[in-house]
Amino acid sequence: MKKIISLIVLSLFSTTLFAGEFPDISIKELQKAIKDGKVAVIDVNGAGSYKKGHIPTAISFASNGKELAKHLPKDKSTLVVAYCGGPGCSAYKRGASAAAKLGYKNVKHLSAGISGWKRSGADVAKKKLSFRLFCQRAPPGALFYFSPAYRGEIISRASLISFLSVSPK
Repeated sequence: MKKIISLIVLSLFSTTLFAGEFPDISIKELQKAIKDGKVAVIDVNGAGSYKKGHIPTAISFASNGKELAKHLPKDKSTLVVAYCGGPGCSAYKRGASAAAKLGYKNVKHLSAGISGWKRSGADVAKKKLSFRLFCQRAPPGALFYFSPAYRGEIISRASLISFLSVSPK
């Protein structure tokens, strides 16, 4: 009788211990889902890592975690995949748990993380430089360039084109 009770207690304990885990998805499965447009991907590595390289279409949890619902599809049956640095990292649970709390039913984990993604040779996206041009504030012949690096410096069109390495049309 003691053995039966011990087995029941052990099974209940192990069930609650692993209840917060999310099933794994392979890199190939994720690549196919991205190609088919049937997945929302959450990067939980932090803003710096996200800028250096992330899985294409991934949402930065560091930047958008508080407003995650705005960035995820309305369909709660959509596949949502969270990832972090690699197999030894558990930070993905923050993003996966946040999606689950929002009611998403198909939440998975890319255990390979960004390190495995890069090792596999898969495409990596980098955060693009964002800027705004405010021509109304600039003197004639100049453009107002706003970015964290330049903080509103007034520069010429030629300098902006040179900086962006884009030829004028």
